[in-house]
Amino acid sequence: MSIQLMTLVRKSALPTNTKFVLMALADWADDNGVNCYPSIYELSEYMTCSERTVQRLLRELEEGGWIAVVGNANGGGSSRHYALNVSKLEAVAEVEHARREAEKERRRRDRKNDAANPFNQGCQFVTPVNLSPVTTATEGVTTVQQGVTTTTSRGDTGVTPSTIDPPKIHQRSVIGAEAPKNVKATGRATILPGDFWPNEAAEQMARDFGLSLADQLAAFQDHHSAKGSTFKDWQAAFRTWLRNSQRFGQRSTPMASSRHGQQGITHKHAAAYATILEA
Repeated sequence: MSIQLMTLVRKSALPTNTKFVLMALADWADDNGVNCYPSIYELSEYMTCSERTVQRLLRELEEGGWIAVVGNANGGGSSRHYALNVSKLEAVAEVEHARREAEKERRRRDRKNDAANPFNQGCQFVTPVNLSPVTTATEGVTTVQQGVTTTTSRGDTGVTPSTIDPPKIHQRSVIGAEAPKNVKATGRATILPGDFWPNEAAEQMARDFGLSLADQLAAFQDHHSAKGSTFKDWQAAFRTWLRNSQRFGQRSTPMASSRHGQQGITHKHAAAYATILEA
């Protein structure tokens, strides 16, 4: 077990499942990234997934230059020997650490600025409408009263009181006031929020397309966090990601799907298309 390598893997921006299998290999390896030879079955038990999924993820790690097979490449009666690319893990961890620290600092400054801004809270003003004078008629006497609606008269004639309009409440917005919840917020593009979660429209879209919402969300977060993407509407960006995943997933050939796994191909094409949109 190498705690050092597991820490480096944790700091990477790999997709969830790919990061998990790389974490498992680091758990088997020494600090130099070698002496690592778990079987496919042991890795599947470690990750609680199928052996086919493990084989696909190992192939993706090998193609990405994260690991290399250094012994018993053909398998046979014993497990393959793997070596982890420690230099790449260290370089990626350093970049990701700098990015995350910069993001923490930006959020800290935003909270400080918000706390120092006296116009961040909404303000409600109540302005009564001037009431028209009401004339009260009595026998031989006429008086003017403010806000009085009772009229009296002698005899059998009934008088119906007039109605006075109630005061009106005016909502006046000030700088920094919170916008109504049913109004769509507009402004500059931001990076992906840490608490981002798809809305009901995106969840229904994932179900309609037959996609795993958890897998798609993990791939979407890893891709845009690694690239530092910015959007004005992240919900719309995620729905576009789902459409691209479904579209490219349908276009992939049966041979490619069986070799690489349908989900892996979809994520790669969706990520590539997202990069084109950002450019």
